[in-house]
Amino acid sequence: MTDLRKLLLAGLIIGFLEGCEKPAETTEQDISVIPGKELFCMTENEDTARQIAEQYEIEFVSFKYGVAIFHTDKDPKAVIDYGIGNDLPALSLNTDVNRKD
Repeated sequence: MTDLRKLLLAGLIIGFLEGCEKPAETTEQDISVIPGKELFCMTENEDTARQIAEQYEIEFVSFKYGVAIFHTDKDPKAVIDYGIGNDLPALSLNTDVNRKD
């Protein structure tokens, strides 16, 4: 793994960990998922990302720098809950907090 990739991955991980320490005060209407790219997770490689998509029965969109992006026509929160209930790799909402509808 190149130094740039390691640095980017470390930045992503730190960002995720900081967000986990103290959740932001948001309401349901503040959360806007990115259409066509509603879910994501960190994973080792594209093959693993495609396996995760199959397990969840969602569409694999892309994989880059350790981050897999997925699309679903279902309620993204319901997909996440399904994974939790079935001990699948964790997915997260892919949100754009700056997006204005």
